[in-house]
Amino acid sequence: MKIGLCYRDFIHEEWIEGIFPHIDFIEIMPDITDVKTMKKLVELSNYHKVSIGIHSLKSSLGSKEGVHTPSLNKYFFQHHYCNAEYFSDHAAFSHLQGKYLSTVFPISYSKKSVEILAKNLETVKEYFPDLILVENITQNQLSSDNELTEAQFFKTLMDVTSKEIKLMFDVTNAYVTSFNNNISFTDYINEYPFDDVICVHVSGFTRLKNGFLRDSHANGLDQEILDSLKLILKKCNPKYLLLERDFGVHSLEDTLIDIQKLKEASLENALV
Repeated sequence: MKIGLCYRDFIHEEWIEGIFPHIDFIEIMPDITDVKTMKKLVELSNYHKVSIGIHSLKSSLGSKEGVHTPSLNKYFFQHHYCNAEYFSDHAAFSHLQGKYLSTVFPISYSKKSVEILAKNLETVKEYFPDLILVENITQNQLSSDNELTEAQFFKTLMDVTSKEIKLMFDVTNAYVTSFNNNISFTDYINEYPFDDVICVHVSGFTRLKNGFLRDSHANGLDQEILDSLKLILKKCNPKYLLLERDFGVHSLEDTLIDIQKLKEASLENALV
């Protein structure tokens, strides 16, 4: 299992050379990474023998209008430049009538959405034929249009897509969704197709005054998230285990402490 970091230049740049000796893998978001930074990350990765993955925001995998081709054209060259081991994006849509919506938006967990997503992924395979990962997103209020649970949705998707399509499971996204919708985490993930999970994302959350959780990526790894991660690692054997942290990093140690927690969890709880 490769332990690594989802890189954010605006928060990790100051300490990146100190981080690299402690990781096996780095995930780059091309939508927020400029050419100069990407070049530096590739050079550091080659020097430290650290592998790279690509995680994007603008493919619009779940869009009824189809994928956003201009973004895929850009990702194609960035993926090859980095010699990335996978391409990934979210089970969501990010564009409407060709306009970027500033973030990813949820799709309903329905049979029709499975059909749309599967069709769009066939197009994405023309760009990235080796490995494509689809990530679950946070849903603070589950849609009334849902016909399937999140777990059933991704299981159905895996049943109708080819072997090059696999899953990126975000522990915190699933935990926050289950908590805010008053569903136990164990029930929420009960039917998840964990055999198809290749990568696991983990991040901290923020507890709001109203009692709800926000998937903020702004804090260290909470014990609730670490316990949830340990449960997940008893159910699957991912190739990649990655830390996400977008805010609140004030020192090199802020990142290294959480990286060490992931290493310990992987050793204690991974499937043998």
